[in-house]
Amino acid sequence: MNNLKERKAGAKISAVSLLIFLALYTPSLFHWAFGRRIETDALKIGVLEDYINTDCLIVRDEEAAVAPVSGTLITGVEEGEKVPKNYCVALIVQPSAREFIQKIEDINRRIAAIEREEAENRSIFSSDYEKLDQQISGKLEALANAGALNRFGDLKKIMGEIEALLRKKAEILASTSAPDSYLKMLLDEKEAAETQLKKSTREINSAYSGIVSFAVDGYEGVLTSDSIQSLSPSDFKRIIQSSRESLRRYSTAGEVEVGKAFMKVIKDIEYEIATYIPSSAVGRLSQGSSVRVRINELGRLIRATVSHISEEREGQVLVILKSDHSLSECSGFRSINADIIIQQFEGYKIPISSLKNINQEEKKATVVLVRNGQAVNRDVRIVGSDGESAIIENWDKNQEGGIRLHDIYVIKPINVEEGQFIAK
Repeated sequence: MNNLKERKAGAKISAVSLLIFLALYTPSLFHWAFGRRIETDALKIGVLEDYINTDCLIVRDEEAAVAPVSGTLITGVEEGEKVPKNYCVALIVQPSAREFIQKIEDINRRIAAIEREEAENRSIFSSDYEKLDQQISGKLEALANAGALNRFGDLKKIMGEIEALLRKKAEILASTSAPDSYLKMLLDEKEAAETQLKKSTREINSAYSGIVSFAVDGYEGVLTSDSIQSLSPSDFKRIIQSSRESLRRYSTAGEVEVGKAFMKVIKDIEYEIATYIPSSAVGRLSQGSSVRVRINELGRLIRATVSHISEEREGQVLVILKSDHSLSECSGFRSINADIIIQQFEGYKIPISSLKNINQEEKKATVVLVRNGQAVNRDVRIVGSDGESAIIENWDKNQEGGIRLHDIYVIKPINVEEGQFIAK
């Protein structure tokens, strides 16, 4: 009987001991068994930007030029090229030019026939004279081809070469005989046709020194530093759309109409970038501050200064930036999409969701590292954030065992306890 009581008492003690063991060690066993599922990553150096993406208008000191005649535009400079004052930047070839080239070719053929006949009769026709005929004929053909292909430089060169050959031919003719009345009539007709050919090809010279652009949208001289400040947000959007439609149709080689603008000269190297941003974002900018602007159409980063911040209109604020960088590259644009970069942070980059105990006022948080297979909490300072990721640094820079490059951290630290075993 006593032995039975002793066995029952022993069993109770064993059961209690088992319960105590399970209570103490089950969490650790659970973590050991399932720790493999905890995702981790290595700390890496990264960059975060505090920026505002927005559509902008470019305001420049520019002067448009109108076409003096209608015809085919042949440009002599590249879009965005800088030129001095009175520099020949283009030719406008009128439709009548091709007619005069054909007429000169016909007259030259008739003159050549008369000259050959006269030379044969007098036995003075030389091989040099015949070569000149062939050269002139070839040059006229080349002139017609250059006009058809819009080769600006070739046109001027070939016309000069033709004049030189004709003078040489005239000298030979004058030294042998005087032309009869019919030949004189042909020479007079050719001279008149050559004069008309010159008149039907107009040189366009730059009225100012500056950057040449053939991207004309009708806002030259309209969008100025003063007028841009009077635009409402709705006006601003309308001009952006209108300008994009106009510039979509521009070309550096094509037909131009008399009295209509076809090119412009940008006279000042400094220009303005104007944009409307939500009034809630304007607190991140201050007048006179320096910012960087990423022009997304060009993939180019430039420096600029905030020169003007307006009062609120329709829930938005007009911001004007000034810059003197990349003006030539921007000459073909009136509107751009840009990132106004207010600040840039570089350091240990980590997802916001990988931080816990975040204190926004103190910019303090906790990151869970894996050291020797165990979870270790480390306090960090949030240097910058874009809402999804953060740049962090050690809360106490003198702290031993702080975060280091390539440290392993827990991606989702919720419910991960310090000291918990985390399998690799």
